[in-house]
Amino acid sequence: MAEYRWDPAWAGDGVMAVEASYAGPLELTCEPVASVWSHDIVTVAKSERELEQTVQGRSVTLRWHASAGAARVEMVTAPRPPA
Repeated sequence: MAEYRWDPAWAGDGVMAVEASYAGPLELTCEPVASVWSHDIVTVAKSERELEQTVQGRSVTLRWHASAGAARVEMVTAPRPPA
């Protein structure tokens, strides 16, 4: 769990944002509810025939209105299946 606090006066009508990168299943619980941006983290390698893209993980950016002044995030991972 992560807790964030900030002075709500610092950004007027702006936003507070935090980013996390991860691989595997992840469940997020945000209080207050956050706007979520999520994207694959991709590497690119050149093979003999083409460029190959491999998804390495995910990036998630959580955004709250700055006027909230505080937020809490709980991140729960699922167990990985045996190899």
